[in-house]
Amino acid sequence: MEKLYKEQATIPYNFNILDEQEGHIVENSHTNILMKILQYKNKYQNGYLFLKSFFNFLNISIEIENLKQDDIKFVREKFTKGNQKDGRIDGLIYQKDYFALIIENKINHAGPTEGQLQRYIEDIIGPNEPHFEADKIWVLYLTEDGSDKPQNSDVNYMIEKGICSEESRKDEYAEIQGERYFAVNYQDHILPWLKEEIQPIVMQREQVLNTGLLQYIDYLEGMFGIRQQDLDLMDKCKDVFDNLDEIMNLRDKTIVNRNRELGEVLSALKKVEKNDDDESERKYYAANILKNLIEKKNEEPLKLFFDITRKYFESNGMKECVIHPVFNFYYIQIRDAAWPRSIHFEWYPLGINRLTGNKDDYTLCFHVESKAEIKDTFLSLEEQFKNKGFEKKEPKNPGGTLSYIKKIDKSDHPIPEMSYEELNSFIEKAYSGITKELIKSIDERVKQCSHL
Repeated sequence: MEKLYKEQATIPYNFNILDEQEGHIVENSHTNILMKILQYKNKYQNGYLFLKSFFNFLNISIEIENLKQDDIKFVREKFTKGNQKDGRIDGLIYQKDYFALIIENKINHAGPTEGQLQRYIEDIIGPNEPHFEADKIWVLYLTEDGSDKPQNSDVNYMIEKGICSEESRKDEYAEIQGERYFAVNYQDHILPWLKEEIQPIVMQREQVLNTGLLQYIDYLEGMFGIRQQDLDLMDKCKDVFDNLDEIMNLRDKTIVNRNRELGEVLSALKKVEKNDDDESERKYYAANILKNLIEKKNEEPLKLFFDITRKYFESNGMKECVIHPVFNFYYIQIRDAAWPRSIHFEWYPLGINRLTGNKDDYTLCFHVESKAEIKDTFLSLEEQFKNKGFEKKEPKNPGGTLSYIKKIDKSDHPIPEMSYEELNSFIEKAYSGITKELIKSIDERVKQCSHL
């Protein structure tokens, strides 16, 4: 790491107020900042501009445009049942008779508490104000990088209440799914939303808001080691990763084992407490750099996967597909079809953490995550999907996801360790049923749903 330390000394001096509050920026701090941003209103636009953008960006199907905007309430640290012993909801956004969004923030890997979400939901369902039926409750589980999830008891309770789908308890690796449950993280969702959707539209006269957003964006980038100065440092120190490979004799190991052992090194670096000691500061800083070097190295298998995917769609006359990484899934849409994000093909599992696991099989899905009347439009495709090797999986409740799924037999290797020939054959087999005819049928039904 010596080279990394030397290069670090050459980067420009950075001053961020939040950086200097290290140890005091806790989960409540992040929740308060997010809630304050979501409350934004100005006299030039109708309603909560940032809140609406937030819902759209995350594909949360809460409609606020035609509601009485002033009735939306933002509550921080709501004590359940009126006392501290029963816990408190980090953030609650609601509008009477329309919706209640529970935000549970786990940015600091605090770990789930048994029955925590159940208590929060029961509190909202209960007789006290605000009171909502279960079908009006949404849950947003907010983590640092998507690696944490709720306890099984909470998942089972949310399935019972229709917030999550039965797919959520498929196995221990299953993603928690549901039209009213959202696994959101700061790295993949909050940070891109702030950078791409919010900060660019702040008005020139709102300089305090603008500088506050820039400081918070910079702070989050620092947390993930992706400040521009960090990225420049990564370019100068790419050989650090290769040297680490050699030191740990990882070159001949599988991607699964290499990631596991590098993860152990990363964990050891991250355990160094930040204090005034220069050495510990450098190790803490190096942990974020190493994390991004590892992720960068692991981009190669997925890049090949996506390249072959795009090639398949193009060779079948369907033009280039668009791949959106959302909620740790990869949504595949057709560029010229104008599909909303709620209608897509999707792989499970797909993502470095999942691809390097020992899964028995892979599943390709066509999902319609929209209102019941929109799902009904796509039910007529059952026979076509069946002929292409897909099986219809009906939603367990009216608000659930309509799925046509196709199981793909596991090959001898997980996707990241397949040769080009193996991967190409695997993908050709998986996509064999996705033809121009099927895409045209989907397009026709999308056009029928003019209110999408």
